[in-house]
This record gives sequence, structure tokens and C-alpha cells, in this order.
Amino acid sequence: MCDTIITGLLPETTYSVTVAAYTTKGDGARSKAKVVTTTGAVPGKPTMMISTTIGNTALIQWQPPKEMVGEHVGYQLQYKRAEEEAFTVKDFRKTDDHFTVTGLHKGATYIFKLCAKNRAGNGEEYVKEITTPEDVPSSYPQNLSVVGLTATSTELGWEPPPLADRNGKIVKYLVVYRDINSQHNNTNSTADTHMTVQGLQPDTTYDIRVRAFTSKGGGPISPSIQSRTMSTSMPEFTKNFGVKAVMKNSVLLTWEVPETYKSQAPFKILYNQQSVEVQGNLRRKLIAQLQPDTDYSFTLMSRGNSAGGLQQQVSIRTAPDLLTAKPALYQQDMEEGGKLTVSLPRVPAGTAVRWYYIVVVPVTPASLRRWESPEDMDIDELLEANADSSLQRKKRQSQDFLQPYIAARLNTLPELFTLGDEKKYSGYYNKVLPGQQQYRCFVLADLKSHESVSNSSSDRKKHPFLLSLQRRYCI
Repeated sequence: MCDTIITGLLPETTYSVTVAAYTTKGDGARSKAKVVTTTGAVPGKPTMMISTTIGNTALIQWQPPKEMVGEHVGYQLQYKRAEEEAFTVKDFRKTDDHFTVTGLHKGATYIFKLCAKNRAGNGEEYVKEITTPEDVPSSYPQNLSVVGLTATSTELGWEPPPLADRNGKIVKYLVVYRDINSQHNNTNSTADTHMTVQGLQPDTTYDIRVRAFTSKGGGPISPSIQSRTMSTSMPEFTKNFGVKAVMKNSVLLTWEVPETYKSQAPFKILYNQQSVEVQGNLRRKLIAQLQPDTDYSFTLMSRGNSAGGLQQQVSIRTAPDLLTAKPALYQQDMEEGGKLTVSLPRVPAGTAVRWYYIVVVPVTPASLRRWESPEDMDIDELLEANADSSLQRKKRQSQDFLQPYIAARLNTLPELFTLGDEKKYSGYYNKVLPGQQQYRCFVLADLKSHESVSNSSSDRKKHPFLLSLQRRYCI
């Protein structure tokens, strides 16, 4: 197919176009005529002036383009704060020449776009940015909370004031704290939205507040929270609190309980303004419904008191969402003799993956109640239960056919994989699939990177089993 561009045409004009082939002997037959009409030219750029006034308003004034082609039908104004995604759009008649924008925020940059319109469409845009004068913040930092404790320090986190109340760029935060039995305030400043206050007294309750500053000064101070440092005489309630497995939507937290700790009170795990209770002797807890590739901090407490109690804290980053497709049934006629062939998802090139695990979950009423998603499964327990490649384990897996199991461990992910071929893959037995049974199949990617996991209580890196996990197809 050939194409060409015909130039030099007039706007809003109808043309008849035919095509013919030709050789040195002359022209060939002509095609059927095609009637086309060119569009009209759009207007040029108008002029625009913006004057900020008191009361968080801006007066927009404009004049028509110097070159107006076609019939002028009006104007279109778009504007937004620079940090926002969508523009506010206003259309005006051709006789309008001004508009007042209200509700502007102090200390903010706004983008304005103005164009003239004719019947052919919108013309060239006049674009201008303005920055409103700064002021002190009109609100305080939000969600001040304690995210970690020792006997002599308190780790704090908070969020900036609401966007409309910042009134400029926040240049620093001032943390104000005092022993509740003293009237003397201490202060520390930071440009971040977190801080560790050092040099505190053990087993002491502190009153803590935070304040935001722009270049014009400080805003109102936040309501206070209280935090009690740990006692040096308190017995250790857990050891080795850490992360055993990190997935894209969940993490598996584990800990050890020393024999000297006799309390029967449940532990509490705090994260992102949420909390869950768990019996300490369970020594593990799966936290689900998290966001992929996101930082989280988890605090394990010996009792549910935000102003005190024994605490340990660990921070992680969830795994990225690598497996964007799901395993799918390859061909229906491939299902025979306890075997089933599935097509597997593709993994982005350059992804640092140590192993891929093919996991099969027989569908039962119990599994549907227990695991709404593969992320709800205890992956560490699954891996340990399936790692033994002995004949006894293989026979027991064959008998207990309704339990989830790992069918294979692969160093590369093929396009197709046959479930139930009775082969061993790196010590995992791909057993026959009994008939008259539904199955779920998903892929685990064991990533090589562990650098996103740290334990603040011991200041050393943890190395859990880091997984990218995705719920897959119900076969």
C-alpha cells in the first residue's frame, strides 16, 4: 500500500482526488474519485495576563489572537495546581475577556492554559505559571505515631499537613517532647517525616508533639501523643523478631519466645495505623492485603498500650508485582491421564530471580475458606513441607492429595509446563492430578535481592525468603 501527502491546499475547501498508475508508455486507468474536505485552520495564540489578589484569588484577563482564521466562537481556560493530575476546564464566549479563579492555595504553583476556538477546534495555547505568596502552615502534621522504642529512644513518624493547609514548601519539622513529670520542653528538628529521639530515660513516659514550618515560620502544633520507653529491668519478651517471607501483598513475621517470658497476654502487631492481635506462642503471623513494592514498618508489642510495653520493630519493602499474567490452560484436549498442560506467565528481562516454584492448590471448601488468595498461605510452611524429596514424603504427598503442594522448582520459567508428569524438579515431585477435582495453580518467584529488609532493634540486616507471589487460574 502506497501513500503520499498533498500539500498547498486551502482550508475548508472540498477537493476531488483520483489515483492512476503510469509507466513510460503512459497513464493507466484512473481510480474512482474520492471527495475530501480540508479542515479549517485553528486560531493563533491569545494573550493572557494573571494578577493575584488578596483572598486566595487570581484575575485572568485576555485578548484575542492577532491572527484569527475562521469564525471565532470562544475561549477555553484550563488551570490546576502543579502537583495535581487533572485540569479544571472553563469555556467562555467570544465576548468574554476575564475570569476570577477562587480558592487558590498559598505558597503553591499553578499552571494556566488559554486558547481561542473556532469551528475547526481549539487553537494554540498560551501557557503561564504563577506562584502564590507563602504563609505559615494553617494546620499541623497528621498521624503522629510511635513506630519503634528502646530504653533510651523513641522512633516517630508522621505525615505533612493537608496539601491545602501547607501554604508553601515545608522546610522543616520541629518535634517538641517532655517528660510528663516535667515542665521543660526539649526540641529536635528535621526535614523528614520521621525522627528517632535519642537520649531518653528508661521506663519514662514522654509527651510528644510536632510542628511544620515554611520559610515564613511555624504553623500550629499537633495534638500530643504519649510514649513510654522500655525498662532496662523488664524481661525480654521475644527474640529475633523478623521477616521470614516477603511477598507482593503479604509478609510472614516470625519471632521466638524465651522460656523466661510467662505472660499469657496476647501480642499486638502495629503497622500503618492498623493492629492485629496474635498469641505469642504461635511464633508467626501472616500479614496480608499489603501493596506491592511498598515500605512497611511492623512493631511487635507485648501488650496493647501505645504509651508503653515491650516492643520490637522491623521494616521491609514488599516485593514488586512481576507476574502480571496468570497461568492458563494451554489446550483442553491435553487433559488426560492425570496430566494438564498450562502456559506460564512471562517475567520481565533482567529480573533477578533465584528459583521459580509451580504451586498447585486442590480446590476444597476448606481451602476456599482458608485461602482467599495464595498470598494468605504460609509460604514458608509450604516450602518446608515440600522440600523433602524422600520416597516416604512422595508417597505421603500422593495419599494426602487435597493439600497444597509444590510441583516443581525451576531456574527458568518455560512457556509451557505439564502438571502431573510424575517427574522430580530440583527435589519436588510433580505428582499425578486425580480426576474429578478442580485445582488452582500459581507461580512463586524467589528473588535474589534482600536489601529492603532491616531490623531496627538489632541494627542488622535480615535475609528472609523474598517472594513475588501472584494469585492464578482456577483450573
